Formats: sequence, C-alpha cells, structure tokens
Amino acid sequence: MKFINRDHFLMGVKNQESDKSDDGMELSSRISIVKNIVNFDDNINRQTAFELKTALLSLFYEGEKNIALMINSDGGCVEDGFSIFDTITDINKSGGNIITFGRGYVSSMSFVLLQAGKERLCSKNSTLIMHQPIIPVNEGTNLSKFISHAEFEKKYYERMKKVICAKSKMSSVQF
Repeated sequence: MKFINRDHFLMGVKNQESDKSDDGMELSSRISIVKNIVNFDDNINRQTAFELKTALLSLFYEGEKNIALMINSDGGCVEDGFSIFDTITDINKSGGNIITFGRGYVSSMSFVLLQAGKERLCSKNSTLIMHQPIIPVNEGTNLSKFISHAEFEKKYYERMKKVICAKSKMSSVQF
C-alpha cells in the first residue's frame, strides 16, 4: 500500500481549483491534518474511510505515535466505519496512541468510531447519538428480502452495541 506524505495530503485537501492531488487521488475537503491532529467532519463512506485511514496510517508510519482524531460526523456506512475502527485499533496495538475526541454532532457509526480511541473525550457541547438500524424499503421489495435485510442490519447493530458496551463499561441492558 502506498502512503502519501502528510504535506502532500494537506496540499491536496487545500487545493481549491481541483479535487485531485498531484497523483490524481481525489481528496475530501472535510478531512484535514494539522501536526498530529486529524479533523474528520464528514459522513462515513468508502472515499472518506480511505482518506481517513490513509491520513492516520501516514502519520503513524512517519513516526507520529500520539495522534488525536477529532470527530464531527452524522455517521454513515457501517462497513466503511468498521474498516476505520479496525485501522485505529491496529495502530493502537502497534504502539500508537490514538485519542478520539467528539466535537459537535457524533452520531451512529461515528459514535462507534469514537470508541476506538485509547482515550475517548468529548467537548461539553457535543451531541452523541446511537440509534436502531434504519432499513431502507424500496418499491418492489418483497417480504423475504426485507426480512433478510433486517436480519443483516440486526447483526451489525449487535456488533456496534458490543463495541460500545465494552468500551463504555455499560451492560447491554443499560444500552
């Protein structure tokens, strides 16, 4: 895997004329790095997960062990969120020290991401929200497809619940 240099990443993020860095990788304007602080102010999807993981891994492999991840997000895709969660956990297990800090609105999958830090903090005006899975129903969805999707979402929800309960010391009944 190719890791981009932190300055290169910032240059691509700040480039207002194009959404592409010099090597053609599209970058989000809602992820920024200042020294060892990574600000994430976006929804979680495949692109933002890739960018956030790249930013965290780049800092770590450049020798930065203490990293602060500031989160202000509505959440998003569970699969992509767990890939970020696993990256943070792997960095922490490999000698890194990622602290997660919730600012503003931290909801759904971003609330799960908050739990990945070795230390988890929130500003006094943060709003933390966890909700039941939202199951999209499209026209033409039959009952068996709906039930299958509901069972799949329930498994993800139980996995998210397990992470939150383990990190917060809450019982599943309290959750």
